[in-house]
Amino acid sequence: MFIRFEYGTRFRLDDVEYEVRKIIDNNFEVMNLSYKEIELLDEQFVLSAYEKGRLFFKEDEGEKRNQEVQDSNDGLEHDLSQYTEEQIEEMNRRYKVIEPFIMGKIKGREVINYLKNYPIEQRPASMPELSSASFYRLVAIWNKYEDKRRLLPKDRGPKFRRIDSESAKRISKIVHAADNKAAKLNDRQLYKEYTNQIKKDNEERDEKNKLPKVSESTFRRIRKEIKDTYPRNKILYGTAKANLIKNGVSSETVTSRPLEIVEIDWTPIDLLIRDFDLDETKRPTLLHAVDKHTGYPLGFHIILKPEPNAQDLKQLLLYCTLPKTYLKELYPMVCFDWTAYGKPENIRLDNAKINDSRDFEELCSFLNIGLQYCEVRSGFQKGTVEGDFRNMDMKIFHANEGTLLPVGERDQYDPKEKACISMRGLYKIIHIWMVELRANNYNRGRRGVPAHLWEQGLKECKVQRKLPYKRQYLELLLATQGVQRKITPKGIELLGNFFFSDELNQLRLRLEREKGDTTVLVRYGDADLRTIFVRDQKEKRYIEAYPRPGSLENKKIDRLYPVHAEVLAYKCNKNNSDYYHFDEQVEENAYESIREIYISEKKDYRAAKRKRAREEAIDIPFVSAISGVPSHLVPGVEKMDLIKNIEDATHENQQSKPVSRRVSTIEVGKIDEPQPGNGIPYDVDLDSLPEWGSGTKGR
Repeated sequence: MFIRFEYGTRFRLDDVEYEVRKIIDNNFEVMNLSYKEIELLDEQFVLSAYEKGRLFFKEDEGEKRNQEVQDSNDGLEHDLSQYTEEQIEEMNRRYKVIEPFIMGKIKGREVINYLKNYPIEQRPASMPELSSASFYRLVAIWNKYEDKRRLLPKDRGPKFRRIDSESAKRISKIVHAADNKAAKLNDRQLYKEYTNQIKKDNEERDEKNKLPKVSESTFRRIRKEIKDTYPRNKILYGTAKANLIKNGVSSETVTSRPLEIVEIDWTPIDLLIRDFDLDETKRPTLLHAVDKHTGYPLGFHIILKPEPNAQDLKQLLLYCTLPKTYLKELYPMVCFDWTAYGKPENIRLDNAKINDSRDFEELCSFLNIGLQYCEVRSGFQKGTVEGDFRNMDMKIFHANEGTLLPVGERDQYDPKEKACISMRGLYKIIHIWMVELRANNYNRGRRGVPAHLWEQGLKECKVQRKLPYKRQYLELLLATQGVQRKITPKGIELLGNFFFSDELNQLRLRLEREKGDTTVLVRYGDADLRTIFVRDQKEKRYIEAYPRPGSLENKKIDRLYPVHAEVLAYKCNKNNSDYYHFDEQVEENAYESIREIYISEKKDYRAAKRKRAREEAIDIPFVSAISGVPSHLVPGVEKMDLIKNIEDATHENQQSKPVSRRVSTIEVGKIDEPQPGNGIPYDVDLDSLPEWGSGTKGR
């Protein structure tokens, strides 16, 4: 995966292919294979092209590779030589269970039936019964790491020793008594002494209260844990030599070349930084890496939480390995170049709990980087990085406003009121301190300038620093997060911000056309969110996406500087918090006003409707016995029933033509009311009426 600049190394810069012939100071003499010419390329120019993705190395196809290697979908290789055949079989079978789901061949609703019908002979030995919970747990592990080794079950064992307090006290008493004597007794003799005491005590106890015996192997382990050789050594050798044996030699570790040992440590710095937009203060934590041989700083990483984790150590390792060609562009006030890059041979850490990480240990094993842990309370074993932290606090932060003085020295001093440095300002300060005050300043302890010692050591020891074939490989390998997200026309939403690119949009269109589901795997590093990587499952590659133009500027974040995931998430959460805690009475009053408008407009609409109905009723002819019936309302009759003499009918109609008008109240009063019995016909033939019949209800 890694390659060094040496004779025969081939790389492609834009569309031109080169081959390295020799290295002259800070220049590469190369053969232009496209034009068969010899050229001289500046090292900073080559590294800058590599940083921008214009330079790619050509892998040696004839190189013999280890056969015991797992090839992942990303082209990454994982060494399986440390695993047994049973473990390899177990991880492969577990992967086979979740592979159809990862490849999109089955949907979530089909998982239960798929697990029920999965062949028993192909199931993993540790999972004879396949449950949906275990299935999705394996899927989540794969999405996070994309590594079959992570699918293996963790080793199980007793979490604590099951031994009663009485037996523990007796063993401790016997062991400490033996340690305070010059005579040396072996484990077998002490165990026999312990069993004899238990036997004598049990003779005087009843059956229920007898003391149990521990095994000899348990006794040996307990003695190793509580054994203290200092009292015996003090009797045998005296106090001075006993102290030497106990505390060891506190001299500095001797190294022979740069990058042989890189010390890494972290500490909360004694300074408060302020977010100018939100007017809030935070205490950052600094992770720092320095070369043991020359004292040359290799990189740093800033977080906004009290303690880092394994993911933060990955980001620091990524920063140390890659070239720092951005210095002149982003920090023109720095007068020197920062030429530190390359894969370290060994990393030295202290015994903090977060450093003892299986994830980080396996990553270093894959990159062929050794891990060294200091002894407990032996800070002198990584004195270079410890000294850097102290010098930074004393010379930079304690000498300026916003510093965190000890509680006894503060009195009325309030660091929160004095804090005036932003995150961007802190980056500038640390770059100036590391490059100018640390790397290019005379160091009396090393009798020289660390930058000069670095360049001199690289030349004299012929250290050829390695870089990955492609920068993206290392960024993916050291990515800290892997999540599932949907691609929308706006892009991918991550931590309250949208990321977009033309390739991402083409991937969305293809997924909508082929599957209808745009869910993809997104990987990114917490240290810098200016670029995220989206998995294209069909093409077996990752594509890049970037924050949409204006999205970071709206959050008052400068895209020229690293965008921390913590800062981006905090600003988004702060915006949501302000929204939910805003005065709700304003919103309630607005909704109440809208409801009142609806009620008022509804009343106005009903009144207008009634008015329109009254106006339409005036235009309709009024039918009465006085005004007559309009001719268009008279139903049609047969021609034979019409008046025969049309002329007479017409003349009579003209004389008594009814007027279609409204009858006044005066005219109504002049109308003669009908008398009882008037208008009733008496010449009706009753026999001609139809018989309707009669009957009882219900029949």
